[in-house]
Amino acid sequence: MRTEAVARMEEQHHRLEELVTAVRGALDAPAADPRPPLAEQVADRLTELGSVSSAHMDVEENTVLPPAAEHLSVAEWGELGEIGLAKLDKKHLLRAFSALMAVATPEEQRTLLTNAPAPARLLWRLSGRRAHARREARLRSGHGG
Repeated sequence: MRTEAVARMEEQHHRLEELVTAVRGALDAPAADPRPPLAEQVADRLTELGSVSSAHMDVEENTVLPPAAEHLSVAEWGELGEIGLAKLDKKHLLRAFSALMAVATPEEQRTLLTNAPAPARLLWRLSGRRAHARREARLRSGHGG
């Protein structure tokens, strides 16, 4: 079962990469030519990206992470987090941290803030929280940007 889940996740990773590339390319098109069909194509790709991403996260959270939590040491678990952060473009760190804070429980938020570097805590308090709320409001109103 776990082997099947890992294979499915690898397929999902590949599809997510394809969709992200398609979305990036499609996002350039409406700026040059904002016709409704192009905007609809972007919306369709984003919808698919959300669906594939949600399915992937469900498999990861329910199938892969529980055994990983059982078999990895605290240091190894921390190393995985560091690897993930290292792969994230630095200009997106505050946005990623803000999105994580937005879905975290109050207890998880306290833990995240306790373990975050001082600059991240400061940026979150000064602008991250408000910037995330503005982005979410724009997305909900259909004026994302």
